[in-house]
This record gives sequence, structure tokens and C-alpha cells, in this order.
Amino acid sequence: PAVAILTAAGSPDPVRHGRQVVAFGEGVMFDAVAGSGSEPTLDDLRLGVAELLRGMLPGRGST
Repeated sequence: PAVAILTAAGSPDPVRHGRQVVAFGEGVMFDAVAGSGSEPTLDDLRLGVAELLRGMLPGRGST
């Protein structure tokens, strides 16, 4: 599903970017569950995903 979403969004490399999005999500979950970081807020998650996607997708400058 991540590859399909990134393909539709215009990713120049949706397979690689899909893996990175999944890894990002798994990292956030591990960090929260393992107790090595504070539980992220919804705003933290939105900002993190926005920054990740901004670096992957063409034409996605600052918002």
C-alpha cells in the first residue's frame, strides 16, 4: 500500500520510498514502545511524516 500511495503522489522511486515510510513508522512505534523516547503527539507524527514526504516527493516545498 505504501508503494501505491507514493506512486500516486508522484514519487520518483516509490519502492525505495515506500520502504522508508514503513521504516519510519516502525521506528516511531519502537521508540514509543521500548520507552527510549516520549510518546509522540499527533502533531509530532504529522510533522514528522510531512517532513519525510517533503523530501521524497517532487514539488513539495515548504508548507
